[in-house]
Amino acid sequence: MKIENDWIGQMSKWVLSDSAALKLYLDVIGKCPDYSVNNQLLLMYESQEKPFTMIKAHDTWENQGVAVNQDAAAYYIWEPDKDANGEVIMAANGKEPAGYHYKYMYDVAGTNYSYQKPEPSGEQALEALLTRKDIPIQVVDSIKNVSGARAMYAPKDKLIYVVRSGKVPADEFFTAIATEMGHAICHGQMKDTTMAYNRAQYHYTCCVAAYALASHYGISTDALNIDVLPDRLIKMGDRAAKNELSRIALINKTIDRDIRMPLDKIITRDAGSREVERNAAGT
Repeated sequence: MKIENDWIGQMSKWVLSDSAALKLYLDVIGKCPDYSVNNQLLLMYESQEKPFTMIKAHDTWENQGVAVNQDAAAYYIWEPDKDANGEVIMAANGKEPAGYHYKYMYDVAGTNYSYQKPEPSGEQALEALLTRKDIPIQVVDSIKNVSGARAMYAPKDKLIYVVRSGKVPADEFFTAIATEMGHAICHGQMKDTTMAYNRAQYHYTCCVAAYALASHYGISTDALNIDVLPDRLIKMGDRAAKNELSRIALINKTIDRDIRMPLDKIITRDAGSREVERNAAGT
């Protein structure tokens, strides 16, 4: 079976032409950051009728000691065909899989899994975000020639300036810094990073990626306005639209991958501290 590229292109075009469709796609990439854009679009299409929270393959759930209900709704994604050794069978050009098959996935709602993962606070999420070391951050009193910005990526310096303030909510700092990390990632993707970086061209893309990341972790997105899509996105052809979604997904995946483990450790640390305090108060 081949991936339906025409359908993928049409879906990509739709996502970048309708703000409601875009937010639905962002919800999916927040929950499935490691999936391909093709599969994220496929799951987005399915989630219109069957919203999901956390999906895994049947054998993955079983390996974790979780039972899947017999009547659980199935979702499907494209998985590359593999040989007897589990290796992906490549096409003659050696650049892509020769074919695909459907792999069925099941949402946590269709299992006996009961653990509720604690949702991080804005302060915890921000602390995890600041553990990323590949993009230096410098705290300043103000950003020259820019008013009202919480943070700004400087292509020339290849660092992010963050404005010092004790009054701004952590959630707002999180989305501001995540947006600027998106700019740093876009800049780093350029073949020649010494060339002028067009911030305006990528800013909406970075805001959208930050929105997906924040939404997934329950962080307020009030400071991000993505409801009005730029004309350049609406006018894109199918292939360009797919490339744009790939860029959004890459930013989200890169940052999420880096903060996932630190955030879990921070939440566990703080839960332990609170337990110690409760025990001390009870003695």
